[in-house]
Amino acid sequence: MSELDRIKEWAESPVGVWKVTTEGDCEGRSTKNLGTFFGHVADIAAKLHSQSFYSLKFAKVDPAEVDLSAEMPEEFECSIVLDINSGTWDMKHPVRDRVVSEWLNTEPSAYNISPDKCNYYASSGISGKKKSGAKTSKPVSKLPKIPSRILQL
Repeated sequence: MSELDRIKEWAESPVGVWKVTTEGDCEGRSTKNLGTFFGHVADIAAKLHSQSFYSLKFAKVDPAEVDLSAEMPEEFECSIVLDINSGTWDMKHPVRDRVVSEWLNTEPSAYNISPDKCNYYASSGISGKKKSGAKTSKPVSKLPKIPSRILQL
């Protein structure tokens, strides 16, 4: 099984509903829950990158809470961590960075995504530049009964 297949077994698509937290110290004291978001992992990372200390951690969830977005940056650099069940935690950094970037590019995003260097444990570095003419889409209609807020990409 290839590394990309391992991620796809965990989450077929980078578009979905994600619980996003900051990667904190080893005791978890500085970990912050940023909320639950719907959209492409790269687009969510672009929106939240300024709030990460080490990395942003993404865990798949069922729709429960959603967050409305504001302006998206023109470009960003960010370190992200996919849930431990993604199979990425035991990959070497260059392989993980490349495979996560490939996985993010399996679905359209508002950004051109490239792998970036990252030295944090189990994290992948990504950078993105907003595609010219990229507009936010409204995937809300694809989700049943979303009770509160949504990140509209």
